[in-house]
Amino acid sequence: MFRHYLILTKRILMRNKFFSLINVCGLSLALASAFFIFTYINTELSYDRFHQNASSIFRVNILFENEGQVQNKSARVSPFVGTVLKENNPSIEEMTKMVILGPDGILSYEDNSAAIRNILLADQSFFNIFSFPIKAGNPETVLSKPFTIMISASIAKQLFGEESPIGKTIQVNARNLDGSAPFEVSGVFEDLPTNTHLTPGVLIAYPTLFEFVGHRFDESWEWNETYTYVKFTKDITALNEKVDKATSALNLAAKQANESKWESKQTTWYYDLQAISSIHLQSGISHEISPSGSKASIWFLGAIAVFILIIAYINYVNLSIVKSLKRMKEVGIRKVVGASRIQLFFQFLMETGIINALSFVFAGVLVYLFGNKLYSYFDIIPIVDFSGAIQFPIIAIIFFLALLFACSLYLGLIISDYKPAAILKNGKSSTDGSKGNFKTGLIVLQFSASTLFIIATFFIYSQLQYMRSADTGMNLEKIMVINTPKVGDYSYNNYYTQFKTEAEKLAQIKSVAGAGLVPGEEIFMYNDQMQLNNQSVEGVFKTMHISANYFDQYNISLLAGNSFNNPSRSNQIINETAAKLLGFKQIEEAVGANTSIGTIIGVVADHHHEGLKAAISPTIYTCTSYFNFYSIKLNTNQLQTAIANVEAMYKKLFPGSPFKWVFVDELYQRQYEAEERFANMFVFFSSLVIFISCLGFLALTGYSISRRTKEIGIRKTFGASNLQIMLMLTGKYIRYILIAIVLAIPVANYLLGEWLNNYAYHIELNWLLFALPSILVVSIAIITIGLQSISAANINPAESMRIE
Repeated sequence: MFRHYLILTKRILMRNKFFSLINVCGLSLALASAFFIFTYINTELSYDRFHQNASSIFRVNILFENEGQVQNKSARVSPFVGTVLKENNPSIEEMTKMVILGPDGILSYEDNSAAIRNILLADQSFFNIFSFPIKAGNPETVLSKPFTIMISASIAKQLFGEESPIGKTIQVNARNLDGSAPFEVSGVFEDLPTNTHLTPGVLIAYPTLFEFVGHRFDESWEWNETYTYVKFTKDITALNEKVDKATSALNLAAKQANESKWESKQTTWYYDLQAISSIHLQSGISHEISPSGSKASIWFLGAIAVFILIIAYINYVNLSIVKSLKRMKEVGIRKVVGASRIQLFFQFLMETGIINALSFVFAGVLVYLFGNKLYSYFDIIPIVDFSGAIQFPIIAIIFFLALLFACSLYLGLIISDYKPAAILKNGKSSTDGSKGNFKTGLIVLQFSASTLFIIATFFIYSQLQYMRSADTGMNLEKIMVINTPKVGDYSYNNYYTQFKTEAEKLAQIKSVAGAGLVPGEEIFMYNDQMQLNNQSVEGVFKTMHISANYFDQYNISLLAGNSFNNPSRSNQIINETAAKLLGFKQIEEAVGANTSIGTIIGVVADHHHEGLKAAISPTIYTCTSYFNFYSIKLNTNQLQTAIANVEAMYKKLFPGSPFKWVFVDELYQRQYEAEERFANMFVFFSSLVIFISCLGFLALTGYSISRRTKEIGIRKTFGASNLQIMLMLTGKYIRYILIAIVLAIPVANYLLGEWLNNYAYHIELNWLLFALPSILVVSIAIITIGLQSISAANINPAESMRIE
């Protein structure tokens, strides 16, 4: 019996090559695309889930609140917070603290050197909480002694080759380390996986901090420079209950210790515990160790994957219904000669199974041939091991199987229910009307989804273009940024002056400035204890170190007062937002005011230092000569010559220090790389949604038109023009498309409004961005139907009349 079904299925598929090919192509594309998207989503969801006790690990965040409104949320807290948590909560098994000592640096050993990013101080509990493998060294003591350091396996190979690095002494040159203190290598950790938010270049033993600053911050609630993680015990007590209890106890302790300070303030702070697995996709938290992903992007891409599958199976159902109309007499005859309904059901179920099996095979071929190219194009490093986030692939598989079962069940039950008497008498089934309505509903759903994704594509690209082209309040053209020297015992008091003096001798250089940060980077330093004329000011102010000519170089407007002349920690310049937060109604009133950190000598215009994703922060600028970056304004179009001259001068001044540079406008745009990758992925897979929709629609309308060939011939015989024939054939489908657009627009309006709220500065919901995609959808439908309609209308009526 099975062999009989198999042979019959093969004959039927071969007899309907066009429909079978469209079904297999559509399903293969859908399955391959869904696999790609689900792999990407799984990669994003897998961040930090590989840790052995990931579900029990939490990070402590601090939230600053003013009159019930959260002003800022930071991932860095004071070191005392971890101590209070550990001492007052027996359910906390381990606690670890980390401090970023520098954003980048250079490691040196004899004649070898290696550039690194993120120099972290970490205590001995680090490896008790996180499951990062230790390749060499004693796990019990690797981070216990001052001036000991752990390096990654790749750095160890770069510095020491095949030698064992344990016990060797290296130099560390970074912002807070000038290489004068040697560090002993106590251990080597394996290179970190890509799916973690923790990205230390090296780990320096936490007790080293005490050698620099002593223990004066051990019991401070206000030195918020520490990343603190805790691991809860695994017992019968519910984890949520333990987390809530620990959070409440911590906030109570903070309130009791600081209540006297809060009495005269409106700004207070409290803490929360964040699951480590949620950190990567949680936006709106400052001072993250690494860039965050986007939960909204994950939802949007997941929706595309789901709709690609749904639309592909809608095509399959629609085309199967069309095929069933051609096979009604076959079903009727088979029922007359004794075929049972269950036999017919299994026949159609086998056809569905074979088509899906072929689709799976071709989808696998597509993934094999083009998967790596797509991952590379979208700059994705996929995690195909689903063990870290097993729930998501299970849900995806269940969804797919449910979709497959629903299609098979519908086709098997409905088609096998044809009434033989009605079929053999007039070639129609009593269920034709219900199937037609169902088919119409599927067409509307299909084009509603297509319209929704085209509208979303327009909005996403418009928002991206808006962020890339908006006025930032700065001029970033022809400015190259260079990392400050990291190798050698250079005096922090004079190397900027020395570099500036030598660089400005070059004819191609207009000016040289210095800063702690480059435009586009988050300003990490902040002050929440500001006072104005001995009165507390409510709010959080970001602080940044710059050179005297920084504002001139970037063409940032000075609105009131004077700019800096010389380095001085007693004078500050603020931006407009800071002036408003300080309570000045007119910005001129701020000039000369005394704050707890100095005198305000000027006010500059608000500018988007951190980009347009975040609101402009109240910012205070201090003039120093101690920077992480030099910025050079070029006055020539011969850029390569200028860069070569700067490099030669730099290496002469700072031998052994690597010359790393980038144009600041390029660096500024890099902050939108995640948005650009998301937009490219969205438009690529949205195009597939539309293509698969049109593929099925083309076959469906082609069959519908072919059934009316004789009608077309009769109408032409009675004088109907080609245009009238085309309008007759397209009218019904255009109505369906218009209904789909009407349904899609309010859904798109809501979803895109929610998505745009993730950006502090964004485009408005413009009617034109709804109208253009709608016109595009109608145009695609008209072209799809129109070409076939014109072809049918051009057939000679004499030929049309012969076609049954």
